Amino acid sequence: YLKNNYQANSQGFLNANNTQTVDFENLNLNGLGIDTYNIVGCKIWTLNKMREVNYMGRKSYYGEGLNGDGTVPVASSGSINAPDDKTFYAEEKDHSKMLSLDGSRQKIVNLLTGSSLNVGDSIITKQAVQDNPNLCRLKGKLLKMFSPAYFIVTDSYGNMSTIAEDGSVQNDIPGASYELYGDHKYVFLPTDEGQSYTIKLQGTGDGTFTVYDQTIEEDNIVKTQVFSNLSVTTSLTGQVDLGNGDSETTLLIQQTSASEPTTIRPTSILNASQSQDLIAPISTSTISGTLITNGSYNGEVSIKLSADDVIVAGAESQTSGLLNIQYNLNSQGYQTYNTSTPITVSTIGNHSLQFFGTDKAGNNEILQTISFTIEKPAVPPASSGGGGGGYYYVQPLKPATTTLELIPQVLGLTTKLPTHGEGSLILFSSDKTVYLIQDGIKHPFFSATQFLKADYKFKNVVMAWLGDEPLGLGLPYGWR
Repeated sequence: YLKNNYQANSQGFLNANNTQTVDFENLNLNGLGIDTYNIVGCKIWTLNKMREVNYMGRKSYYGEGLNGDGTVPVASSGSINAPDDKTFYAEEKDHSKMLSLDGSRQKIVNLLTGSSLNVGDSIITKQAVQDNPNLCRLKGKLLKMFSPAYFIVTDSYGNMSTIAEDGSVQNDIPGASYELYGDHKYVFLPTDEGQSYTIKLQGTGDGTFTVYDQTIEEDNIVKTQVFSNLSVTTSLTGQVDLGNGDSETTLLIQQTSASEPTTIRPTSILNASQSQDLIAPISTSTISGTLITNGSYNGEVSIKLSADDVIVAGAESQTSGLLNIQYNLNSQGYQTYNTSTPITVSTIGNHSLQFFGTDKAGNNEILQTISFTIEKPAVPPASSGGGGGGYYYVQPLKPATTTLELIPQVLGLTTKLPTHGEGSLILFSSDKTVYLIQDGIKHPFFSATQFLKADYKFKNVVMAWLGDEPLGLGLPYGWR
């Protein structure tokens, strides 16, 4: 898969397969008369896999880690067949520095020369770890960020873990780990000795960012606090407050130097099982209206969105549940969809709606897009009853083209007077309502009183004439 899909080095793959034979894996140097010792680094979060989730055409990548020395997981140390009494554990020793750091350096000299240099308390025996596994287990906070932004962490002694100006990782905090893969950042901070940290945020681009605060105890993630789809710019600064004990983590975000800082609470808090949810929800759309042809409508269009978080058979407890659906209509900016209120569009022309679902674990669905066209305005119902009537986009005002004979019993006249033409919006004083003239019938358009209270303004609306009376407008005699 790696060779075919990612052009991995075929010769390197072949060489690794040829080397990693069963005989090599089970090679016991002690059985060959070679004294073998193993010094294993522990209590540093160590990336051990990149998981590619390919679901419904969407590929997402997640780093997963476990206990180790930053490079080699503790679980891999068993491949060295050293006796128990010749296996030692170096706490919070980074792999690349293990040979030179205090404790492990003195231990190596002692093993080679038979000396008894003081190794301090950072080198422990395998028997001690077997008696008390927590001596070499992870306890701390794993901060993750998937976005154009990064963490700047400082411990109480002034040591820092961050990304340097040249893009490299700077990690001087004992026991900490800072991993960088594109826009994905992973920072582990030990808390087994009550350590405290100052954690700042710095934006590097425009878009959105999601922050995870995962609590790790005895090598396992027991709780995850998620901050989903927050806006980020190059000017964004902020701070992460990890809280105390079981209290919530909060973010203090300042979008620009001129804006007010905003405190942000987690969008969701997950238990240990839900923290393993890596599959995004799936959303669907239903569009309704007067369809003319495929994708073209007359009048108002209504769009309903829905989404479900994926439940994986055999891992039902890992489903975190739907958080929300975000939509962007005609590039006007993303909004959170209200499931009780469909999206309505009435403007003539081409329209585009983008949307995606997010679950409580912070997984975003691949962006979906629907496009449609409204070709003609809505036609109101053929009824003259009722009031209000809703919002209609109507044809332009037409000139009077018809004359109707008035009813003598009502007005005492026999002359013909003009009436307003099709598509006219007419205000009648009798009930303070604007009507639309369509097919020789008046249709209630909107209560003029309500319309004006809503601070809208009328456009292309005319006063009724006496000639409009045969439409059943109830105009009083003599009204002008």
